[in-house]
Amino acid sequence: MNTTDIAFVCCVESGHLEDPTIRMIESLRRYGGRLAKSQVVAVTPRFSLPLRRTTRSAFDRLQVDYVRSWQTTNRYSWFKFLNKPLSLVTAQDVVKSKIFCWIDSDMIVVAEPAKLILNCDEDIVACPADKEMGSTGPGDRFEEIWQAVLRVNGLSIDTFPWTTTCQEGARIRLYWNGGIFAFRGSSGFAREYLDATIRSLDARIVPKRKDFVVGFNEMSAIGIAAVKLGLRWRELPFSHNYTMGSFLHKEWYNNERLAAASIIHYHDAMWPHYWPQFLLQMQSAQPDAAAWLDQSGPMRNVALAPVRLFNKVLQKRRYDMERRYTAGYGSV
Repeated sequence: MNTTDIAFVCCVESGHLEDPTIRMIESLRRYGGRLAKSQVVAVTPRFSLPLRRTTRSAFDRLQVDYVRSWQTTNRYSWFKFLNKPLSLVTAQDVVKSKIFCWIDSDMIVVAEPAKLILNCDEDIVACPADKEMGSTGPGDRFEEIWQAVLRVNGLSIDTFPWTTTCQEGARIRLYWNGGIFAFRGSSGFAREYLDATIRSLDARIVPKRKDFVVGFNEMSAIGIAAVKLGLRWRELPFSHNYTMGSFLHKEWYNNERLAAASIIHYHDAMWPHYWPQFLLQMQSAQPDAAAWLDQSGPMRNVALAPVRLFNKVLQKRRYDMERRYTAGYGSV
């Protein structure tokens, strides 16, 4: 397969997503190896103020195709994770590529991510990074939720596949992390991924509980869509979705795994409150990337005060919409 046929897709919005998105793309261009020159599509799939001029200039420098597109009828505009399937569907409408790869903005490439390249007998690759809200089967606190979500999507829990997580080595029902995955454009995956997410949201079948996050409706839809379409898959190793974060350091940090990583899912680790610790870890395990990152410094939101205020009001409104939605949860 011609590796230049991979198009990377990400989401960007005004404010705190701008710097991470630029840095993620810069890392791909710098360390992506055979994939460094791949097409990159950045999408704003819901209402947002215009991006900063410096962001648009960076996109021009990095040869990024930027698409601003949203539907005023989107009843789940408050749900930020819907941005993923919406961005993929939008990208497929405007870009011609054999393979599409979703990548979160809070990721950096530090070595050629060769495992993203699909073989001729594969339709999708994704990573079962950790258990999170996955289910180990009967007796698991999330099992009833999985039964309900699969039922809504027309699948049987008795025949739904299993996987093993990279972090814990736990056997769970197929549940891939949404940070990065690649799929064949002709497979119909993007549309089914969007439809499965909306079916789960429409069902409102998840009860109120502190250990549940509404983002489950999107992330579970990745595997659900693959199974419904009968896609052929291969699972990505942890090296292609190595997970870090200030909230995970004590339990998860592993220098050997970080040194072996091609893609790092850093979450909040590059923001000022954790930056010194993150940089020390990178200097130990990924010295070349650390030297590059040291020149750039921690992430920042440099939007002007009026833009920050507007985004804060918009975020509050969306949070209120989410609270009204979750208040309508029923029992499974």
